[in-house]
Amino acid sequence: MADNGERIQIPVLENPDIREINHFFSVSNFEKKTGVLVFRIIPEPEFGNTELTVYFEKGYYLPMIQTILEGGDIEVKNLKTENYSGNTMEIWGDSYPIEHISKNISTIQNIISEFMIQKQTPAPII
Repeated sequence: MADNGERIQIPVLENPDIREINHFFSVSNFEKKTGVLVFRIIPEPEFGNTELTVYFEKGYYLPMIQTILEGGDIEVKNLKTENYSGNTMEIWGDSYPIEHISKNISTIQNIISEFMIQKQTPAPII
């Protein structure tokens, strides 16, 4: 969304490479915006990672990877650390453990790049 609350539609990028992803972030100024980015693997595999969603609000990013398990159940993976502090932060009006949220845009770019290129769970998400 724009600063005035107006919705902005981002163009669809099909099979972007790392340069396109990095360029997209360099010109988009997400630090001051609120929105969501969705990356999908098409065609959707029978099991494995299928979708990466990144919610962002004023410079904070909440990445989530949707995975279809071999039995057909769906699992959502987040940024995670070994020990939770118990502290939470609101993104889009919902509270999440602060360990699931990043302010580091480079970390988010790496997660997106690895998801799109390798179609596997990137290291920081477990």
